[in-house]
Amino acid sequence: MNEISIIEDNDALQIYQNESVTTWYLALNTKDSVLSDVRVRQAIAKAINVQEIIDSVLYGAGSPANSLIPPSVIGYPGDDMPYYEQDIEEAKKLLADAGYADGLDLELTVAEDVTRVAVCQVIQNQLSKIGINLSLNVCDSSTYTFRANDGEFQMMFFFWICAAGHGDYQQYSLLHSSQQGAAGNRSFYENAEADEYIMNARQTMDEAVAVENYRKLEAIVDEEVPCVELLYTTLNVGATKKVIDFQMDGAGYHNLESVVVLK
Repeated sequence: MNEISIIEDNDALQIYQNESVTTWYLALNTKDSVLSDVRVRQAIAKAINVQEIIDSVLYGAGSPANSLIPPSVIGYPGDDMPYYEQDIEEAKKLLADAGYADGLDLELTVAEDVTRVAVCQVIQNQLSKIGINLSLNVCDSSTYTFRANDGEFQMMFFFWICAAGHGDYQQYSLLHSSQQGAAGNRSFYENAEADEYIMNARQTMDEAVAVENYRKLEAIVDEEVPCVELLYTTLNVGATKKVIDFQMDGAGYHNLESVVVLK
């Protein structure tokens, strides 16, 4: 059900919309015997059509991601950085080069949630076009967390809220080799050069220097695909038109001090 259209069609209601600081992505377990091959990871990234996910599941409430860092966050590497684009034939070639010309079986783990499962179902369909038979493992939150922390998965759907407002909160947590497992790096990714760029950005007060290092980092991530950056979500809040002066927060922690509700 498109709840946004329901609100928009009701004259007594209004909708507040704002860019969030939340990134949805797929973690690819680089320690897995199949996904340790970068060609398989690249094939997965090239098989996915993010705009289809945004349009069919989120009813347009999102935008494609080209970094784990959201655009409104300090350190965003820029919208001129490349986005993953669907290329079915190239994805098939990458799988064939990796020894999977006849396809392969993979599993995607996701926590119980109607919207997130729907996203994974779209991805399941998209990967089938390159010969990947993707099974979905829908877990309760506790099981999901334990499996994520222990690396007991092949692919996992995640989201990360950049509540700190700086790219370090994303890149250090999700990509630095010291943060594998429960700390955030659920791809179990290790790359010394990537670590260096992350630390360079972490240790400077100069935003331009941080961005320069995050751009170099993004070039590595785009090539090695420890994760597939999917999208940035749009925050939607419905309210009666009696509500005024409501200020949205990108992390979803809305401050209601200024809100007035008319009689």
